[in-house]
Amino acid sequence: ESGLIPGTVSIVERIDDRMLATIDGPEGEIAATVPSELNVEEDTEIYVTFEGARTHLFDAETGANVQLDRSEPAVAEA
Repeated sequence: ESGLIPGTVSIVERIDDRMLATIDGPEGEIAATVPSELNVEEDTEIYVTFEGARTHLFDAETGANVQLDRSEPAVAEA
């Protein structure tokens, strides 16, 4: 589906009422906070989408946070 990124969950860490999932995607690693009721497990194939205001992007070479303009909704172009 449009806007969904395929990936495989490689690591799951439970933190209180949520989980931190590390996902191996086609363009690299994705770290995502997931509600614990979704019960995501390692080696599960999933699809990921992003909420613009809650998304943080980092430069793959430097690790620097690439700040988005949070006043504008995130839009993906095809």
